[in-house]
Amino acid sequence: MNGIRRDPEQREARWLKRYINWQNAQVLEIGCGDGRVTRKIVRPVARIIGIDINRAQIKKAHQSRRDLLKEKVRFLVASAVILPFSEGTFDVVALSWSY
Repeated sequence: MNGIRRDPEQREARWLKRYINWQNAQVLEIGCGDGRVTRKIVRPVARIIGIDINRAQIKKAHQSRRDLLKEKVRFLVASAVILPFSEGTFDVVALSWSY
């Protein structure tokens, strides 16, 4: 993916913020990759867990997470096919650029 700029106009974050109530939400982000979108939506949420099947991307997400957010943000290697969470755990489930 060298040379690809994802969402340089910041449309993605604008739309996510415009149509979803993030305030104090428990959030699951599917396909979080390196945490790019997580960092854009983290401020108003109560807690966010980002999952991705790519271990290298999760490692990058952990490395880019600021120490201040360690209690609020978690990144896990997991598949969206079989989610390792109980029903009703999250208020919002989001995904972006996932396939």
